[in-house]
Amino acid sequence: MPSNEKAFCLNCHKQFKGNFSGFSECPSCHKQTLYSIGKKVRLPKKSKAIKEFKKILENNKYWLDAIFKNATSDALEILNKMFPNWNKNYKKLCAENNVNYELAKKRNLSVYQIEQIGKYRRLIDDIFLIEEGLKCLLKENENRQQILERVKRLAKEFDEKIKDYEKRIQYHFGFKPDDDYLKYIWLQPLCTCPISDNLERLGISQKFINTECIIHGDKAKK
Repeated sequence: MPSNEKAFCLNCHKQFKGNFSGFSECPSCHKQTLYSIGKKVRLPKKSKAIKEFKKILENNKYWLDAIFKNATSDALEILNKMFPNWNKNYKKLCAENNVNYELAKKRNLSVYQIEQIGKYRRLIDDIFLIEEGLKCLLKENENRQQILERVKRLAKEFDEKIKDYEKRIQYHFGFKPDDDYLKYIWLQPLCTCPISDNLERLGISQKFINTECIIHGDKAKK
């Protein structure tokens, strides 16, 4: 394909210029869903959606122009009109990954972005589950300083992981990663800082810190 021609990814909805042929791997989401519109291609027999997509591209110049004029912002609108079942599948995908459907639609999230958000939220949930176990361990061993020190060390490591995961979630939602908007660090089972007060101060650098919190207490003491 000449370098001035384009290809469109059916998965992440991004467009590319380059030498692609038929269906190839997308440079962005790394799935075999990059469709070259520069030449005729043999389509998978069982893929009705892709056949319909090819038919629309070949027979309706309006869709072709619309996709490449503004592929990022119009992708969901285009797919909703092209495939009646897309909207239903998109809702199901959002539900499976615990992503608000209306927000996903408003932010124009791709399938890849929704899957990544779900992935990092599940990792945070796993950490929360471990912290619940550590919290019970502390209650049963309140007088054992050695246990407390180990839990403190683990809790701080988990806190850093949660920060990293939540920043990735922010990124996949299309926002610039920002520490001031982190909320999961205040929802940790081992955190004893005031939850509601800190959630109300999202976007503000100063937060309410409990000096006795084994995760964030040291920051207040500095």
